[in-house]
Amino acid sequence: MKTCPFCGKQWQDYANFCTACGSSMNQPAEAALEHFAAHDTYGSKPDSGVKFKIIIGALAAIVLITGGIWGWLNYGTGARAQKQLDLAVQYLCENDYANAVQTLNAVIKSEPDEAIAYLFLARIYTLQGNYDNARQEAYDKWWSKNNKIDENHLLQLSQAGLDIEQGKFDEAGNSYLQIFSRNPDCLEAYQGAALAYQQKGDNATAESMLQRAFHENSAAYQPYNALALFLKQNNRADEAFDNLTNSLGRECNQQEAYLILNDIYQGRWPELRAKASSITNKQTASQLEFYSYYAGADYAQALTVYRDKLANHKENRKAMILAATAMVKTGDKAGANTLVRQVDIKKLNEWLLIDLAGYYMEAGDREKAGEYARQALQANPTVLDAIAILQSINGDDASVKIYSAWALLYNWKPVNMVKEEMKSRNLPLPGITNSLTAAINSGKCKDWAGHGNIANGAVIMPEGGWIYGSIHSGDDGYIYSVRTITGYSAQYGKDIELGELYKMRPDGSERVRLSADSSHFINVAGDWIYYANGGDEYKIYKMRTDGSARTRLNNDRSEYVNVSGDWISYRNKGDGSRLYKIRTDGSGRTRLCDDCAYCLDVAGDWVFFNNKKIRIDGSGMTKLTDDVSTCINVAGDWIFYGNGSDNSRLYKVRTDGSGRTKLSDAWVSSINVAGDWVFFSNGSDKGKLYVITTDGKGETKLNDDKTKDIIIAGEWIYYHNGSDNDRLYKIKLDGSDRQPVQ
Repeated sequence: MKTCPFCGKQWQDYANFCTACGSSMNQPAEAALEHFAAHDTYGSKPDSGVKFKIIIGALAAIVLITGGIWGWLNYGTGARAQKQLDLAVQYLCENDYANAVQTLNAVIKSEPDEAIAYLFLARIYTLQGNYDNARQEAYDKWWSKNNKIDENHLLQLSQAGLDIEQGKFDEAGNSYLQIFSRNPDCLEAYQGAALAYQQKGDNATAESMLQRAFHENSAAYQPYNALALFLKQNNRADEAFDNLTNSLGRECNQQEAYLILNDIYQGRWPELRAKASSITNKQTASQLEFYSYYAGADYAQALTVYRDKLANHKENRKAMILAATAMVKTGDKAGANTLVRQVDIKKLNEWLLIDLAGYYMEAGDREKAGEYARQALQANPTVLDAIAILQSINGDDASVKIYSAWALLYNWKPVNMVKEEMKSRNLPLPGITNSLTAAINSGKCKDWAGHGNIANGAVIMPEGGWIYGSIHSGDDGYIYSVRTITGYSAQYGKDIELGELYKMRPDGSERVRLSADSSHFINVAGDWIYYANGGDEYKIYKMRTDGSARTRLNNDRSEYVNVSGDWISYRNKGDGSRLYKIRTDGSGRTRLCDDCAYCLDVAGDWVFFNNKKIRIDGSGMTKLTDDVSTCINVAGDWIFYGNGSDNSRLYKVRTDGSGRTKLSDAWVSSINVAGDWVFFSNGSDKGKLYVITTDGKGETKLNDDKTKDIIIAGEWIYYHNGSDNDRLYKIKLDGSDRQPVQ
């Protein structure tokens, strides 16, 4: 036994993680390898997901991997390096990518042969959407420093997964081919190649990869499962069944074959029993008969089959554990306890440990359930079923978050594939986009309107559910920005900006034309819309939200129009860009100060502009910083801005001038703050859309578009896509469901 240095819990000598708090136990490599050799350890499979057409997955976690990878990962990792790896994982759980990356680079500097540090670094960069750094700073550095390709399959497998994420399917397929050509026993390489070709749409080659795995490893059960799943997905259920029976004939104490059977026969268990009756291998036939009753919740009949046909086969530990669970479900707790005591715990792989944890959950012993779930994770940290059990016991506590982070990093499959499966199980995921997904799913962001909407082109989502914006309609039927469209106006006798003021639903439907004005800096306050009319030299206009009562309010060239209460604040370009105000009825036009206003935002009674603030009544002028501030967004007690004195990098400062902090080294051209997140156009990365927390953590890329005019309305971000002729697009806050608005 050894003691966790973090919480004091004692556990087995071979333990990889503390069972209580999830911290690494820094065990000797020999003990870990000895444990792996004594147990069947397999990796986990991705589910069908949202973003991938999964060939090696079903609707729940499937394990199709040998134990060698896990042994290699533990081999040679010293206590000091392991402690730093744990620290990096902790930073990741806190969405602190910068410190996670810094910590891993420190490991690589001191321990250049520590492969797991390169793996973690690459996958963290991938989480951020920073694929170039994943390659250059992690994978390429590893290969340049280490010529151990034959030994370290996991890095090459993970790098091939990155190719899949980037749509480089041929490159991925070639990488997987190189691996299994050198090591025919590397089953995940065949499965990865099949995935790459299926993503490419080449099912024939995908199937040939799985057939090759079958022929090279005919004694193993996993290739039968992988091929069975492919056949099932291609509506060849009978062929899939034949492969599953071969798999179960080789190993009954597994999980994946049963999960594929669930996919095929859910709700049709009598059909499975009929198929099972024709199997030559009577032991497998009995196992399938038993399982069909158990999965169909006919526990009494399942127990009858177990007692008559399986009870004497003590090596069938899965049947023993499931039978004990069935006894609990039928009220025979004493019989269940007697049966489960006969299970040889030392011979359980991670999947049987999960079954045993499930038994104890059913029996009401959550402590033992958690203990066996943690043992499963010690054998294989990618087993999501075990994390789900711990989550059901402890919620999303620190240890569950740590286990989830390890499952994501300590993995060979594409990062986004693992994320999709974890999302489908509602497991806590590291990364800022997952927090945003949670905000979307909970409805927390339903009524969000970004603080920077007005400055970014003024598309507003009021309570009525309408979006207001300035567009013109192209010949192709799409909506475009009007900013650069000019034409002759008979009304004004000169060329003016042409366009139209419209409103539409968030999905682009019910588009209603309100006027022919080219509208900028749109504000919606009550039943009125206020805007600068580009067709009339940017004078301020207002109209009702139904398009009636259109009225001009001033004769100034007005920019950064902000409505607050009865006042409109704006920059008067015709008077040296000085700060002005006017009442919403057009009266009371007043210059607030003699300073030029480069950009401004209004919060309450204060107008924030440049690096200063002033009350709407013209009093209280205060200098807040010495920075040249652009893209100002005021959110709560903070001002977020691009610091022109530091190459327009992203900063924040309190509204009283304290707490000045740099949030990112990226230079920004558009900023919009919503909730605890700052969305910005990253000029350091070709104007792509990024997000970071308001405390400067978790900087993550959301798209690959040149993003202009970031508008936030509920769970959606609207923007003009400079990579697609400024066409109007929308994307969810977490970077999903990117699409043009039609």
